Amino acid sequence: MNRIARVAPTNATETGTIPMSQADEALRRVIADRLVRPVLEEHERVKDPLPTRPPRPHPQGSTRTTLDFARPSTAAAIGPRRPGVVYYDGPRLVQVAGVITDESESQRVLKRRAAKFAIRLVDQHAGTAYYTGAVWTGSDRVLKAVA
Repeated sequence: MNRIARVAPTNATETGTIPMSQADEALRRVIADRLVRPVLEEHERVKDPLPTRPPRPHPQGSTRTTLDFARPSTAAAIGPRRPGVVYYDGPRLVQVAGVITDESESQRVLKRRAAKFAIRLVDQHAGTAYYTGAVWTGSDRVLKAVA
């Protein structure tokens, strides 16, 4: 390894030493020449760093609430839940009041960025309404279907 200079305090009078500030400057130049400059040159040499994708289309404020627009995976997660259907989901007997398949609207009502759909339910015993994003499971049972 090459040595730049013996480092000494700024007021050094000994022969063969240089002031600390000059040693620091020499070290900065070596770092700039050997480390920083090659990285910058490589960055400037690369013309097209990453391919860009076109932006996703915006729904332009559409409030889709039917399952016609739902993706197949979203439709499978929603299952047979349509407005008016009464089903038992374990601890509760609930009626579906509405289904939201618009992602931005479901993310807003559920306050979750990953929400794909939201279902507005009414608890039949308590009479309270709430939204859920739970998927349809094998333990859920339809008690009253609506065509």
